[in-house]
Amino acid sequence: MPDDDAVYRAVIDALRHLPVDYVEEPGEPQALPDLPCPRCHRTGAVVYTHSDVLEGSLEHYHLVHTEVDHHLRCAACGGVWTVYKLL
Repeated sequence: MPDDDAVYRAVIDALRHLPVDYVEEPGEPQALPDLPCPRCHRTGAVVYTHSDVLEGSLEHYHLVHTEVDHHLRCAACGGVWTVYKLL
């Protein structure tokens, strides 16, 4: 069985590609300057608004199966979409 530090490093390495921090409640939107909008293809206009936990726990994502929907919005064209992540 791997030690806790090895498991933690593996989880962090697996999550490095995620462009946003997790926010369970809607709050101040976070700009994602490198992410293009799938609707208008502009870069620099996409903002992350919040995430919904579909299953599992953000607090214990490294221990339990966790599914999350990230909600994004384009400030330029008004498009909204959801990105599903399995942690």
